[in-house]
Amino acid sequence: MGDLIKKTKIVPFINTGTKQAPSWTQIKKSTSFTLAMNPQTKTYDFISSENPQDEIDSYKPSLGQSITMFKGEPDYEAIFDMLYKRATGEDAHRGALIAFYKHKGSTAATVTYVKTADVAIDESKTYYTESGGVYTEVEYPDVSDIGDYYEKVTTPGDTVFKAWGVDALVTINQLDSVNESIDFDLALNEINEGAVSVSAGGVVTFIKGEWDGTTFTPAE
Repeated sequence: MGDLIKKTKIVPFINTGTKQAPSWTQIKKSTSFTLAMNPQTKTYDFISSENPQDEIDSYKPSLGQSITMFKGEPDYEAIFDMLYKRATGEDAHRGALIAFYKHKGSTAATVTYVKTADVAIDESKTYYTESGGVYTEVEYPDVSDIGDYYEKVTTPGDTVFKAWGVDALVTINQLDSVNESIDFDLALNEINEGAVSVSAGGVVTFIKGEWDGTTFTPAE
């Protein structure tokens, strides 16, 4: 049986910084998470088919949220500020992230060459010589040439997780004081596929790019 994906492993964030310097605040106090994909279909009446048939033309995903109103929580403060100001137009748009933490991978490993510090030949190592930026394996190392030898150093890639980076339209629906919540929808207008990295201090960074299996390549 596969590994069950629990609710804590699909995590929404909202940008409480600027477009140029985003600050990703996790939406923590929501009691709802239903990602509606809302497929947009189109009907084709092909001359080769007896009956018309539907095809998916696009998706119009949205994410409904219901934040419990804890004063001082960053997610509540951000949404309440939009409610209070009755945000419209550009002010109703926020950057959003959805991180899929069960889908982990890494960036490609990097290879560098460094001058060897050895003074004697280590039979367990592979040495290289350099010419015009090209490194060639030394088939028969000679200690008299060791000062010109390099060693290959492979650095593992960074751990990253699949994510969407989104321009979201934030629609505030209602403040329910009885249930102590604010209900709103995130219309996921422009979705960029990519990854998030998480620093040792917990800072989340979105990176646009492409996945090939578990290897992530950032966009240039």
